Amino acid sequence: MRARWALLGAALSTLLAVRTLRASHIEPPTMNIAARRKLTRASIILAMIGALLLPRAIARAQDPLDDLQPIPYQVGSVTDQSDPRWNKTRIGLTVAKVLEPDELRNYALTLHLSAAQRASVREAYLVYRAKIDKLNAEYQEPMASLSTEAAEAQDNYDLAFLRLLTELRALESKYQRDLVAYDKALLTDMQAVLSEPQQPLFERVALRRARKRCTPYTIHISQGHIDFVELVEKYVTDIDVRGDLDPLLREYERLITPLYLQIDESARGIGLDDTRELVMSKYAADGKTPLAPGSPEAKASSQAYFQERRPEILGRTIPQQERLAGINRQYIEKLKAAIPADQFAPLWAEYLRLSFPYIHPDRCEPTEEMQSMLDAKGLDPDLRTMMQARMEAWRAAYDAMTRDMEEHYIAYNKYFARHFSSEREHTPIIRKLRLDRMSLSEEAVKSLHAMMPVELKTKFDKSVSLFQQRMANYRQEETNPRRGNP
Repeated sequence: MRARWALLGAALSTLLAVRTLRASHIEPPTMNIAARRKLTRASIILAMIGALLLPRAIARAQDPLDDLQPIPYQVGSVTDQSDPRWNKTRIGLTVAKVLEPDELRNYALTLHLSAAQRASVREAYLVYRAKIDKLNAEYQEPMASLSTEAAEAQDNYDLAFLRLLTELRALESKYQRDLVAYDKALLTDMQAVLSEPQQPLFERVALRRARKRCTPYTIHISQGHIDFVELVEKYVTDIDVRGDLDPLLREYERLITPLYLQIDESARGIGLDDTRELVMSKYAADGKTPLAPGSPEAKASSQAYFQERRPEILGRTIPQQERLAGINRQYIEKLKAAIPADQFAPLWAEYLRLSFPYIHPDRCEPTEEMQSMLDAKGLDPDLRTMMQARMEAWRAAYDAMTRDMEEHYIAYNKYFARHFSSEREHTPIIRKLRLDRMSLSEEAVKSLHAMMPVELKTKFDKSVSLFQQRMANYRQEETNPRRGNP
């Protein structure tokens, strides 16, 4: 669509140039020589713009990758509404993501592919899609049936469910091997069309594609599942800045990609091992005789599973997840030094939100309200200095409290990653600190408001009242006894 608009804009520039040039040679009585010269200059400028834009627009409009269609459905999903399984729950699949056209176009931009190279890549991708379509057709029905049957048996968590889930995961492994082979073959074909100057760019494409193949939601430590390559693409809009970041991001991707692959490979076995231990905790030592629900033997077996075996299984990838979190903490500082402040600010905000989802952003952060009072016209300079000092004292206390919350959240996060359940030590501390932070901000706003002279204070009565009402609403949410997360 953007290519069509670019083509239309270039064509209109050229047409307008022609019409302007013709107008400049018409000699109505009201047009003097100076006016004709201005029109002639305008026509020349418009013609130059058209000459620059038109070839590029035509090239974009004829991009061989533009009309590639997305894959209509994921393997194992039920696509026919008349199918009896249409509305039934299914077990989630753990297969790699197929390379979609949007992702391919992104790689074409990264590699600076020419039109001829894009045409070659298109042909390679069509071969890839044909293989994928055939692969999906082969596995579609068996996966859909097994995922539906396993979901129906999941409530019991018995040997029948374990058998169905084991069959499903084995089937996924076979599918996965073929898909990854086709995927790598496509990347090899793409690399083959690159010129020598383009070859160094391919490493980042290969690394990113390797991460894209990984199953989502296998990294449970918040700071570890952030990928700065995606954040840079989203928030750093300056192409030159992104180009300057290329060496830094290549270095970063070399560090994180092997860890992604290790976690992904382990996760496929972890899920099945965890389910197997849960199911077997309901049976006697012979693995066949069900334990009586509520019996001392059943309680002891369940306790051993939740307190010993499950944390051991889920904890297998904790070292890699913590390593990822450490790399991200290191590289956010490097990105801060390399990206202009205005483009780094939204990236930093998103990093905080993803790292500490129950702490950032703070909906009660009062900087805007406080700064508006400091900027009030007619405020005595000495009073403004005093109010500024009060605001700085609030900020120091606010930041210290926030850092304390972040440390507790990291501990909470590690526990959750190992147990898949909330813990009782850090959760209440985080909640209390968040309430304390709200009170700290509310008192700071009230104190600044109280410091203002009456003639200025009344101008801010309404905004302060609205802020306090907002705080009361959020405080009510915070104290809801049904709230489970921090």
